[in-house]
Amino acid sequence: MKKLWITIIAFLFLMSIPFEGLTENHHGQGNHQQGKKLILITVDGFSFLELQQMTEWPGMSELLKSGLIGGMSLRTSGGKTEINSYMTIGTGVLAVGSDSGMKNEEGSEGIYPQRTGIHPKTEEVVVPDIFRLSYNNGAKPYSAVPGLLGEQLKQKGIHRAAFGNADRGEEIIRLAPLISMDLEGRTPEGQIGKGVLLSAPTRPFGVKTNYPLILEKIRQMEGSAFIVVELGDFDRLFQWKNEMEPGRFEQLKQKSLKEMDQFIFQLLSQLSKQDAVLFLSPLMNKDAQNRGYELAPVIWYQQNGAKIGNPSSVSMTSLTTKRDGVIASMDIAPTVLTFFSLTVPENMVGTPLMTGHLTGGKFWGEIERIKEVYIQRPDILYSYVTYQVILLVTAILAFFFMKNRDGLSFVKKITLTILLTPFMMLLLPALPFSLGKWGTLFLLLLVGLILSWLISILPIPPMLALLGLSNWVLVLYDGWNGADWMKRSFMGYDPIIGARYYGIGNEYMGVVIGSVILSVSALVEWKPKWKKWLRYSAPLLFLLWIFYFAYPGLGTNAGGALSATVTFTIFMIFFFFPNWSKKQIGVGLFMIFAIGLLSLLVMNVVVDPSEQTHIGRAASNLLKGDWTEISQLIKRKVEMNLKLLRVSSWSKVFIVSLLISLLFVCRKSRFMEWLNQDYPFIWKGSVVILTGAVSALILNDSGIVAAATSIIFAAVPILYVNLERRIKGLHE
Repeated sequence: MKKLWITIIAFLFLMSIPFEGLTENHHGQGNHQQGKKLILITVDGFSFLELQQMTEWPGMSELLKSGLIGGMSLRTSGGKTEINSYMTIGTGVLAVGSDSGMKNEEGSEGIYPQRTGIHPKTEEVVVPDIFRLSYNNGAKPYSAVPGLLGEQLKQKGIHRAAFGNADRGEEIIRLAPLISMDLEGRTPEGQIGKGVLLSAPTRPFGVKTNYPLILEKIRQMEGSAFIVVELGDFDRLFQWKNEMEPGRFEQLKQKSLKEMDQFIFQLLSQLSKQDAVLFLSPLMNKDAQNRGYELAPVIWYQQNGAKIGNPSSVSMTSLTTKRDGVIASMDIAPTVLTFFSLTVPENMVGTPLMTGHLTGGKFWGEIERIKEVYIQRPDILYSYVTYQVILLVTAILAFFFMKNRDGLSFVKKITLTILLTPFMMLLLPALPFSLGKWGTLFLLLLVGLILSWLISILPIPPMLALLGLSNWVLVLYDGWNGADWMKRSFMGYDPIIGARYYGIGNEYMGVVIGSVILSVSALVEWKPKWKKWLRYSAPLLFLLWIFYFAYPGLGTNAGGALSATVTFTIFMIFFFFPNWSKKQIGVGLFMIFAIGLLSLLVMNVVVDPSEQTHIGRAASNLLKGDWTEISQLIKRKVEMNLKLLRVSSWSKVFIVSLLISLLFVCRKSRFMEWLNQDYPFIWKGSVVILTGAVSALILNDSGIVAAATSIIFAAVPILYVNLERRIKGLHE
């Protein structure tokens, strides 16, 4: 007993020793450089559809020639709206806006003095709703600080300005100050009212952007400055699309794009070599969204500095996404601060942009692949989930009511397709071509049926061992090689949604926990003589996976690490120490969980701050005596799970699988007696998987997903074994 505890503690201690970070800290420090400008251009409604046709135009081609391009996830702390996007860009963390947050003003003649008691100068631009913006974000889990970017720049003496608007007649939409403002909602210079527009009777709402005025304002600005320019012509045009003849709309669309391109060309020609331009879209037009282009285009231009480290690259990335060609909108504010060599505050979760490695057509190919997966993913996953529920219900009904041996045998075999599908979905991205939605579903079904028939030839223990091994070995292989398949898998994670960009998602986290337990328990069942060997080798496998889940450079899934720790510990006790008392079991579980949690925190705290996960940041704050992020983390997890239990189709899989499993493993059930009599270790493994599914549900946000993908590795084997028993009973 003592040797076992010493061994476990030693392994967990070794697991807690951090690896040296592979990336440097890109959060700039020191004094800002004097006399350089950063112009942030936001084009409301712009998308990759328009960018693709403009790549050879004078302004855009010059921007791309010396710049880096990326697709930007527009996830916010609320819905996908323009104001939420601007707030997230300006705060460096997921944020939300307010109902009146876009009604911003010039000078002191508006309602800003009435709301704040502050009298701004005539040349200032102000945000009257600054209090409501601060209140709304303070009530959100991420606690964004409106005006934080502008405040950091103000404190270091860097000038700020905002120009342009997206006004639609009497509807005021002036969002640029949300990025440039300080904590009081003030930007020292700007022009965002009607004076920045020209009369244009043939244009939507009778106006267009006064590009010469904005160019002149930027040219006259001296010293270091951060300038936000909002170009609203394209957005105004799309607001009128349904009221216009298609030919007229297309004509104005091309005219608007050419005027914008000319503005970019003229702007670049008047910049010095140390200046930079950041061009982006805060929200795409509906046409682009309907076609799946939900990543916003973003371009970083700096004549002498954009492509440092990789001159042939056209792509950008960041430590937020760790995915070539993709960044998050909360990366913009840290990028601005880093450009001026300022320290990025802890309140900002985003990280500065970095040079990627994609060249030429590879970037555009990546954008297309992301788009295709995004479009097809809901239908394919919903089809898989529906298939699981129907098949599980059919199997249980067949067990009780079907008396035809061939029919039962058919149902028994096809239940294996449920466990084969995660394996096949992870392999799909390895194909050099896209199959489309129906082609993918057909291939999954066809290959699944063929593999089910082939593998069902094996006796039950080696068959289940092979099913378990095939899933977790493939996940481990892919993860250790950069997780390229998982990033593009339908059961992986979506950079457009932006809930996760790297590591292992909850879908495959559940698959791993379930398949590891199934494979080890089936191996013990198949080769009882191996039990002694597995008693020492299984803990190594378990520690490997706990480390994989926990380490920020690999799985980066804290909830997965905790769930795996609980599940694997229960397995060890249940299989190899069945004579332990309840007190010993309780003490053992507590100690292992505590040591695992400590190891997780150590690994996340001591790594480079730029590599820290949300768990690492929460742990760092906890060590400083700040419980805020921990409480927000728990709140987020609870809210997300309650929401998913109501609306997610995965909850149906979990509930059906749980009911089936409980029916067959219940102590007083005769079916449990059959299972325990014929395959006692598989029965024990199923019980462990059930507890693991429950722990995954409790310890993870989106835990219902992990619970559903893990519990099937208990429900399907239980059904398969009992259907086999039923078939033999009919034969006898």
